[in-house]
Amino acid sequence: MKRMIFTMFLLVLGFCLPDGAEAASTLQSKIDAASKGTTIEIREGEYNETVNISKPITLIGKGKVLLRSCEEEPVIAISGEGVILKNIKVEYCGDRKEDMAVFVTGSNHILEGIDIETRGAGIKLDRAADVKIEDSKIVGEKQGNGIDLWKSFRNTITNIKISNVADGIYLEQSEENILFQNTIQNSRYGMHLMFSDDNLLNENVSKANSTGAMLMESNRTVVSNNKLSFNNNSVHAQGLLLYMVSDTMVTGNTIISNRVGIYIEEAERNQIDNNTIMDNFVGIQFEDANGNTAERNTFVGNVNNAQAIESLELIIVKGKAKEIRLLSNKLTSLKGVEYGKFTVAPVEHV
Repeated sequence: MKRMIFTMFLLVLGFCLPDGAEAASTLQSKIDAASKGTTIEIREGEYNETVNISKPITLIGKGKVLLRSCEEEPVIAISGEGVILKNIKVEYCGDRKEDMAVFVTGSNHILEGIDIETRGAGIKLDRAADVKIEDSKIVGEKQGNGIDLWKSFRNTITNIKISNVADGIYLEQSEENILFQNTIQNSRYGMHLMFSDDNLLNENVSKANSTGAMLMESNRTVVSNNKLSFNNNSVHAQGLLLYMVSDTMVTGNTIISNRVGIYIEEAERNQIDNNTIMDNFVGIQFEDANGNTAERNTFVGNVNNAQAIESLELIIVKGKAKEIRLLSNKLTSLKGVEYGKFTVAPVEHV
């Protein structure tokens, strides 16, 4: 009789264990057991654990897959080479803003269709190279950055929707990265570059932040075809800020309804070309900025089109900002000059 009761107890226990609990207990072990090149399909469910991936395997979520952790370590940590992560929702619920949902180092990884909710940072790239992050979403609580790059090179960040973070995409000592068609809103700085050269910011939307894009001591950047709008929530707000920047091309951007459209300080040899600067309190402002060229920009509906403070070598060619002193109308346009790795347009003589 006792044996029968014990057998019945084991059967009931087996039926009561949910698939999710079994999956959560074995996800890391499945990763550990996988050989290089393996594809692991993660069954729909919630996984309350952290995972560490250090070899070239593929993890694909099937259905609604959620990885959640409140521990003082990333929910997902990626290293080595060639990891592919697709169609997974990640939730970091810890209290430390310096912690992140996803940590990436190494090279040639792909993150696609990753939906992140975080109380800290979203994705941290630390000495990572040739990584692709695309078609994903990051929502924060204004504690950490959405995507944070540290000493990371040749990475491509495409079509990421980022909101309610500190800085949407932050680069420090990171070069030759491409930021393309991302949307960042309701954060501090949309795109923020520090000591980072030869990067491309193209076709991004940055709106309702304190600053749409901020470049500080970062050279040879191309800022092209972005929409920077409604970044006006303080007297220091601006669409685009260039501070101690040189040899940078700003072209084809639409800069609308910011406190200051473009603010340039202690910067030189930069080209501000063919931008639409509209409905800002100040369209473009130069302070202690010499040897910069602005041409073919359209100024519409700004309270003040342009201001220059201690910027005696400023050159405006074919511009409409009459209050800025015109020092030369005979020069070779910088269009066509290579800015880092990017050539923008043919050379023109004006």
